[in-house]
Amino acid sequence: NKTDPGRLVPLQTYYFYERDKSPLYEITYALQTIGISIVAAAYTGTDCFLSLLVFHVCGQLENLKMHIINLDKCNNFESVLSRSIQNHIRLIR
Repeated sequence: NKTDPGRLVPLQTYYFYERDKSPLYEITYALQTIGISIVAAAYTGTDCFLSLLVFHVCGQLENLKMHIINLDKCNNFESVLSRSIQNHIRLIR
C-alpha cells in the first residue's frame, strides 16, 4: 500500500515492533515469504487430494455399475451380487 510508510512487506498488518530497521525487516520479510509458501502448498495439496479422491470414487462406482449390469451373465449370481453389495457398502463409508 502506498500510504504505508517505510519498506513494504508481503503481508501488511500491525506490527508491535519497528519492522523498518535493518535486521527486523529482512527477518519479517523472509518469515512471511516462507509462511505464505507453506500455506499455499497446504491449500494446493488439500485441493488436489480431495479432487483425486472424487475421481477415484467415481471410477469405483463406474466399476460397480458394470458389475451390476453384467450380473445376469455370471454363473455364480449370488456370490457376485454379494461382492457387489460389499463393494457398495465400502464405497459409501
